[in-house]
Amino acid sequence: MTDIKYIVRKILVDVWDPLRIGGNELLHDEYDAYIPEIISYMGSPSSNAEGIYNLLKDLEVNNLGGKEEDSPRMAAAAKLYLLASTEMAEDF
Repeated sequence: MTDIKYIVRKILVDVWDPLRIGGNELLHDEYDAYIPEIISYMGSPSSNAEGIYNLLKDLEVNNLGGKEEDSPRMAAAAKLYLLASTEMAEDF
């Protein structure tokens, strides 16, 4: 797993974590299927924190059986956006 993928996975597990798997290291790969889509959006010129929030909300509600109500989505979106806007963005 490349550094950017690892960091995105860490944010998804440690901050977003709609399935509440954070403490179970055996399940840390649970969100891996979503990482390419998230990284692709983060690397796009139109990427912004609100768009990342909406992407996480869509994944949570439509793919993971989550609810519309707020979760730690905004905190995760902010961290992902910050990551995308740092020097690491060159890895996209």
